[in-house]
Amino acid sequence: VYWFRMLIGRLVGGILGGGDSSSLDTASTDASTTVKGTGSAYIGGIIGRANATDVSNVTSNGKVDGRREIGGIAGYLGGNITNATNNAIVNVYNDTGSWGCYSGGIVGNMAGGYTHKNLKNTAAVTCDAKPYTTTDSNGASYETLAGCAVLGGLFGHISNHAKGTFISDAENNGEVTSKAHEAGGIGGLIYTTALSNVKNTANVSGTSYLGGIFGYYDYVNDVQN
Repeated sequence: VYWFRMLIGRLVGGILGGGDSSSLDTASTDASTTVKGTGSAYIGGIIGRANATDVSNVTSNGKVDGRREIGGIAGYLGGNITNATNNAIVNVYNDTGSWGCYSGGIVGNMAGGYTHKNLKNTAAVTCDAKPYTTTDSNGASYETLAGCAVLGGLFGHISNHAKGTFISDAENNGEVTSKAHEAGGIGGLIYTTALSNVKNTANVSGTSYLGGIFGYYDYVNDVQN
């Protein structure tokens, strides 16, 4: 499957908007593709949101833009990933003050318990902080900028799972800019994950919980190379 166009909406993917209990093999998008989310979540360069779905041999190009749970390959995914490359700029914007943006070069919000191998991100994962109105301790309203937390060069968030998640032969070369906390070259907020032969070559910036590999992790099983 080869696609090139502008897609705008909620639950949007360059190839597939949403689906369950399926598989996607061999798909790519053109460099002119823009996938833009106007709703609150699930925007991906290839898939918006999918459960129990394995993905292999996919390449995303162009640009992916949305409010939260956005990724170069998928916004949200529950499934194994093999041979995935993202060359699309991933830009998340925050105009609500909610910190959990969950954005990544490969997947924004990843279900735990799956195996991922041969992954590469070459493009920036960025935050467009927008103004929003909030109140101080005295109840007075004021306007401030909303940063974006939980960003990763490959995965924004990987959830906890008894089986654990395994990532091998993975690389990030795209800068990660969160303007908030929990940002990493490989993952932003990661649970029960083992790594083998992964590397990050790009800068990671934000306010706190920053790392070349993970911004924040818990129950990481094993790290090799």
